[in-house]
Amino acid sequence: MPKIIVTCEDFNPSVIPIWVSTWDKLKQKHPSLKVTAFTVPLYQKRMENDVFHNKDFQAWFKERKEWVEIAQEGYGQRNKLECKRFKKPQYFILRKGYRKIGVYMPKNYYSFKCPDDKMGSSTLDSLKMLGFSSCMFQGQIIILINLEKQLEDHIIIGSHINLDERNPDDIQQIQHKLDDYFTKLELEGNDYMTISELISLSKEEIII
Repeated sequence: MPKIIVTCEDFNPSVIPIWVSTWDKLKQKHPSLKVTAFTVPLYQKRMENDVFHNKDFQAWFKERKEWVEIAQEGYGQRNKLECKRFKKPQYFILRKGYRKIGVYMPKNYYSFKCPDDKMGSSTLDSLKMLGFSSCMFQGQIIILINLEKQLEDHIIIGSHINLDERNPDDIQQIQHKLDDYFTKLELEGNDYMTISELISLSKEEIII
């Protein structure tokens, strides 16, 4: 059976209340659920959304680190074209984000997603230089390291969580759809995995 990779985009400290009212409830109904949360290190470049310093984010992660995996999504997302910059400025801005969020990511398994799926010609090279293992692009996992074998069959379920773009009715509808879909997959015997767990099955060797 294919592995189930559940991802959540646009996560940041400002949407923790949405997480508590949705994903925590989904976890209660689906105890084996695991989520890879693509997280913006400094959402909208507001200091209160700095994941490295935000105490609420630190507490949130500490309580959920057994089933939530943190991955990096851009840097600030005030400009959705962060990953369309020239190579040098793009590298530096991605590195700034990594320095804020790296402490939360699995050791040796760094995953990344470009904001709005907008990727430049040098993005993957920059991510390799920073030691990232993978990049999510257009619903697919791009592997940035050497693997001994191909990734196992998997299904990616993507969802957005953004306080600026969702009203309560939308959020509730998404939650119900995910609940139904998770129930269906579980009845079929599928297992949840994070992105790093999927990659680790292939016994990777990180490129230096």
